[in-house]
Amino acid sequence: MDQYTGRFRLEPSYPPPGPAMRLAATPPTAPPVPAEDLQLVFRAFPDPTPHKPRQGSFEYDLASSKYSMRWENFRGFEVWLANEQQAQTIELRLVKTYHTSPLYDRRLRYVCSRARTGGKKEYTKSHPEWNRKIQSKFTDCPCSLIVKQYPGTTVVLGKYSPDHNHPTGNGNLRFVRIPAATREYIAAQVRNKVSPQHIDRSARQNMMPEVKTRKQPAGDPSYGGGATSGSKAKKPKKTPAQSQALPDIQPTRTSLQAPPHHTFLAYTPARPMLVPTHYPQPPAQYPPPFPLYYPTGPCAPYFSQRRN
Repeated sequence: MDQYTGRFRLEPSYPPPGPAMRLAATPPTAPPVPAEDLQLVFRAFPDPTPHKPRQGSFEYDLASSKYSMRWENFRGFEVWLANEQQAQTIELRLVKTYHTSPLYDRRLRYVCSRARTGGKKEYTKSHPEWNRKIQSKFTDCPCSLIVKQYPGTTVVLGKYSPDHNHPTGNGNLRFVRIPAATREYIAAQVRNKVSPQHIDRSARQNMMPEVKTRKQPAGDPSYGGGATSGSKAKKPKKTPAQSQALPDIQPTRTSLQAPPHHTFLAYTPARPMLVPTHYPQPPAQYPPPFPLYYPTGPCAPYFSQRRN
């Protein structure tokens, strides 16, 4: 065990004078003291008990298994959050930010968008037995994410509970809020005199990719039942009801792989609204400045510069 030695030297002093000494003409001299008796040696040993970090500090959270996720900086966390939301087709919303402890700079708490982010309402239903035609999106989802930033380091630690009590993927697509960047893109299209019908039509085309079929060969009886050479197959006429009917389809993974020029919108007949379906990764020179999906097309650099 390491030890630390310190030496101190004490100077001799005269004893306090007594009554007899005060009357004496010359004070008596003090007896000499040996030099080795004037040296005191102190030995200090380190504390054998190890240092315990305070609960909630960076060292404590890093050593414990409570915060199992780690990012080198907050930017890396934002990229991971965007990829997680894209892969699971979910939305994690920031509901609380804590600054109440000197052991960390910020403590962020995210929850699933299908949980009640604003707390429970005080309203009591008069007829709870009545069933709603459109069920509520809130399912009290237990999914949560806690992220902490610490002073003196850029490392970010997190604790993630990925369990959901509702379907994810395409089944949760209609409950995902349209990102602010997508709303700005739609507003820019409207300002550029682009009609809403064109925006909606582009979304429908992405939902129904064009299927290329072979043309009917002349004289082939398998196409049209014995058509002669030079004859053309007549197309059946559509009734007005068929031409105006909307296809009752739901978004599939095929729509997620559509061309990237207008692939961030889709139309769901169950809930008529524009929702994001395609979330491609942005170029390296324009990293996503927000945690949710990124718009594509010629306006992507504009949004990145505006966000930065």
